[in-house]
Amino acid sequence: MTIALRGHVGHRLLMNAQFLTDKGGNKIAVVVPVARFVNWLNTSNGHSAAYKFTLQPGEAGYSSNANIELWMAGDAGFDAANPYRNLNAFYFLPSEDEWHKAAYYSGSDTTYYDYATASDTIPAAVADGTANGTAVFRQEFSTGPADIDNAGGLSHYGAMGQSGNVFEWNESAFDGINDSSSETRGIRGGSWSNTESFLRALEPRLRRSAHARDQQCRVPRRQCP
Repeated sequence: MTIALRGHVGHRLLMNAQFLTDKGGNKIAVVVPVARFVNWLNTSNGHSAAYKFTLQPGEAGYSSNANIELWMAGDAGFDAANPYRNLNAFYFLPSEDEWHKAAYYSGSDTTYYDYATASDTIPAAVADGTANGTAVFRQEFSTGPADIDNAGGLSHYGAMGQSGNVFEWNESAFDGINDSSSETRGIRGGSWSNTESFLRALEPRLRRSAHARDQQCRVPRRQCP
């Protein structure tokens, strides 16, 4: 199977919670504020919003809890293969396929590595650092994650921290069919306190991890022309 990597998947937005809390104490699914942030990155730089919201802040009836809407046929940038994301957006959340390729692709035909360190060898477990063949895992939970620019060796595409350190949310629905905006999203990659098995390319996506502290979002952008 060929998976097109549509852009750079190295930019990350740290969101250490499955839910954020608004000023009224209401829990908001993490995909909502992240999606709005991604839209701001797009619109503030002259690009189309990636995710569709019926109402914007300041408009009557606006709610910070409101989920994204599906883009529909007739909307500029509608993509029938992925109604979550506008085709004209420059910044976006990675789909599971995009995230997987950025992490594990070897650069050769359809060959993929077992780990997101450009290797089939189990990474050396470290608390931090940037040495090749290392990843932040098998640490005490109380240690916490490494800084996002100090989180182990790089993948073939130069992405750091996709094996271990912090679980990362995907744009894709957990069932793989982006046909409902209310669907649960999956997370991949493992965290600093996990064992090696969570880092593997064939490790299935999770609905969420057991701890709110060990999750983040990565914000890629399209390849420049």
